[in-house]
Amino acid sequence: MKMTLVRLIWFIAIGFFTLQCAQQTASKSQVSMSKGEQLARQYCVACHQFPEPNLLDKQTWNQFVLVRMASFLGIYTDNLRYYDRMPDRWIEPGPGGDRVRAAKIYPDQALISQEDWEKIKKYYLDNAPEQLKKNDEKLDIQIGIPGFKERTFTKNKDIAPLIQSLQVDEKSESVIAGQYDQDLFVYSMDGNLEKRIQQAGYFVDIKQVNGMYYALNMGSRIASDDPKGSLLSWETKSDLWNNKSKTLFKKLMRPVHFNVADMNQDGTVDFVIAEYGSNLGALNLYVSNPRGFTKQTLLEEDGSIRTELTDVDQDGDLDIIALMANADEGIDQYINQGDGKFERKRLLRFPATNGSTHFQMVDWDEDGRLDILYSNGDNGDYYPINKPYHGIHLYAWNNDQLKEQFFIPMNGVYQAEAVDFDQDGDLDIVAVSYHPDFKGDPKESIQMFINKGDKHFEAYTVDAYNESRWMRFTVVDADHDGDQDVLFSAMNIKTPEIPPAQIDYWKQSDNAILFLENQLN
Repeated sequence: MKMTLVRLIWFIAIGFFTLQCAQQTASKSQVSMSKGEQLARQYCVACHQFPEPNLLDKQTWNQFVLVRMASFLGIYTDNLRYYDRMPDRWIEPGPGGDRVRAAKIYPDQALISQEDWEKIKKYYLDNAPEQLKKNDEKLDIQIGIPGFKERTFTKNKDIAPLIQSLQVDEKSESVIAGQYDQDLFVYSMDGNLEKRIQQAGYFVDIKQVNGMYYALNMGSRIASDDPKGSLLSWETKSDLWNNKSKTLFKKLMRPVHFNVADMNQDGTVDFVIAEYGSNLGALNLYVSNPRGFTKQTLLEEDGSIRTELTDVDQDGDLDIIALMANADEGIDQYINQGDGKFERKRLLRFPATNGSTHFQMVDWDEDGRLDILYSNGDNGDYYPINKPYHGIHLYAWNNDQLKEQFFIPMNGVYQAEAVDFDQDGDLDIVAVSYHPDFKGDPKESIQMFINKGDKHFEAYTVDAYNESRWMRFTVVDADHDGDQDVLFSAMNIKTPEIPPAQIDYWKQSDNAILFLENQLN
């Protein structure tokens, strides 16, 4: 979460007051806390949860994270020299950069002295490990998922393994895929290409609701503050096939997810859009009215990545659960108060290094209350490193608090969902990793965790685990036999940690969509 200068100064003042109180009550004495740690605990909580030094290795702190942290305090350094102001090359060119400058994301005047900053930096570098330890609790992964048959979905390999969105339209029995900066592809459920729709864009979310089709265009794959995103709609399948689209919303701030529902019970659909942005973003509700839509900002901060709509307080209207995944990471609920009013409450808060990617509301313990299956594995902000705290977490309700019930380590997990695949009465978990341990254990790119009871799981993967860089999946009863199948999509973009031989193999296999067929019925 990034802030304007006025808000940042206010938070620093609050942080200083909190620090003073903590110094009076904490068991850790003032003498044992270095000046650098004191300053870190004062300033670093202004934007997010305090980051402990052991969350990252020394090199990552030094070369990437501390440089970025300093800039939000008006300290501009590349570890070679200090600059009087933010170098222009550090800011996005064009309208995006202009918006960042206008918002005063990076202060014109330093909020801390260079001497004090060096003390903060020394605290992190003195206490950070050379390397993060591996998680010894990782499950052994067996190849071949019991009860499932796998095959390449696209028979003629019409689409490149650069898929940003995948949606199954069960009513028309088709699969819609959005290729990176290209077109939309419509397939039959047996993998034959039915239609290629010329609609270039970075489509990250596609939905079919009440006969209408919607596609969310990020506008930019990489983080950007230039509001080029849009939401398109097609009223019928015929309109989709003939590319008769309408632009419902434009100038969205790099949106990454949306939901469609009647939020105010007026009989028309509204839209909740997670506009992730980069330095600037928002969680916005677009409420329908006779002349179009009215935008209502629920949270004016960057980083919203996913929402789910559910009636939390069981009062008959829909509330919003939202995942924030940039700096001030966490899961919030927005209780619908009626008359366009929402009450925000933070349910969970995570460190800024967590890399939140996905969550699912699910009644895991069957107590009638929705729990949270949360995954964190984003590793793309700096040179990717394996983090022992990346994986899948189940938070269940204990009285009125969410408590972690189990944690399954999984490097780089991007999505995880709970489904009773074997129909034995308990929930299994399917997950995909975009940043697996490519050199150590690439089998974790796709995993099925079979629930064996008492919070124990057995881990399995597919034979094609290394044929592509799998990024997303969708669960569906593709063959209408009463059990759940899975479609995985690939996004074969290179990042520095991937061995060259692996990239060459991806080119040879050219596998864009993998179909995992449940053989239970």
